[in-house]
Amino acid sequence: MITDVRVIGLLACIKFENRVEKLLGKVSGAGVDLVERFMTGAVMTLLFQKYNILAFTPPHDFSQLMLTPSLIINEAQIDYFITSLKAVLKENLWLVGFDYIKRLSAG
Repeated sequence: MITDVRVIGLLACIKFENRVEKLLGKVSGAGVDLVERFMTGAVMTLLFQKYNILAFTPPHDFSQLMLTPSLIINEAQIDYFITSLKAVLKENLWLVGFDYIKRLSAG
């Protein structure tokens, strides 16, 4: 699910693979963009709702999760994030993603 992690100082980006594109071959640009937003939105939603971790996507690539921790982060907090992300990635992200889209369209 995670294809790349890039870090500069405390800033980190986690890139997710696009499984739908892999399954269907080549999907149109708009379709790929939608799926990337969908899956990353599901991950962000679960991280915030279940673990109170705020993350976002950089404006240039919606398949990435961007992390900007506090300057006073400690090792226990980093471990908490990694454990939380592992738990989120085991969830059914499709159900969470559909809920995320419902809330976007409602409000």
